[in-house]
Amino acid sequence: LLEKCDKVRFLAEDSTLQCFLRGADEDDSLKHTYKIQKTTSGNSLYALDYLKELAGGICSDNIRIEYGTDKPILISSDFGEHGSELEYLLAPRIEVE
Repeated sequence: LLEKCDKVRFLAEDSTLQCFLRGADEDDSLKHTYKIQKTTSGNSLYALDYLKELAGGICSDNIRIEYGTDKPILISSDFGEHGSELEYLLAPRIEVE
């Protein structure tokens, strides 16, 4: 089913992040809900192909995601044993429908 999805919407409220994966067909959709530490509300839509490319470079259990309704998404993670950090900034952003 994931192969049929082409968009992901992030919806953050309080201590919950919801990820909605959607495809062209209504039946091609998935929803994941995560508990998160701290957030402000936001609602953004991104192309899933771009996010999959970025996720391939993340090799940490500790990932920070920053985004806002009017901002591109920033994904960062720690790697290596010397406290290095890797950051990805995803653009262009697909406008919220």
